[in-house]
Amino acid sequence: MPLSAVGIGLGLGVLLLTILLWWLVFRRRAALPRNRLRKVSIDLLQDVLISDGDGGQIHLEYAAFCLRGIVLVNIKQLEGTLFASDAMNEWAIISPQRRTAILNPQGGLYDRTAAARRLVSDMPVYGYIAFTGNFEISKDAPSHVIAMDALIAELQGEQQGGTEVSPAWAAIWAEFKQATSQA
Repeated sequence: MPLSAVGIGLGLGVLLLTILLWWLVFRRRAALPRNRLRKVSIDLLQDVLISDGDGGQIHLEYAAFCLRGIVLVNIKQLEGTLFASDAMNEWAIISPQRRTAILNPQGGLYDRTAAARRLVSDMPVYGYIAFTGNFEISKDAPSHVIAMDALIAELQGEQQGGTEVSPAWAAIWAEFKQATSQA
């Protein structure tokens, strides 16, 4: 039985719709912080616990093994303008709809960074609070606060020279991974 023009058109329409949906899902997944960090790191851990050095454990949202060392990243979604400084205990987020206050997350970041440094004393550890979303930061950004796009660009730039790391750093990273447990 020959296919009619309507049947062919309908089949092509379904095929195009399927391709479009697949493309949208792929783009959305590629934009996830985990996937973006994975592309610019040698190895990546997500939602792990490490010893805090005082008999407890501390949560790491992301720990990336990069050419600069270990990069710890805490992701915060932000819509609006962030009013913050290193000295402020509470940061304000102002959007057209509302004003929100959050506790300054730097103290927790410093604790996580110190805990990681205790485990890998011969390797640099950097900590960041990376914001995603439609936002701006009033005046100067507080220490260790960065837009996720800017952090990805920095790490990508470092990869331009190659992805070779010293065997000593690879061994330290392997020990670091061994010291983690899933959150």
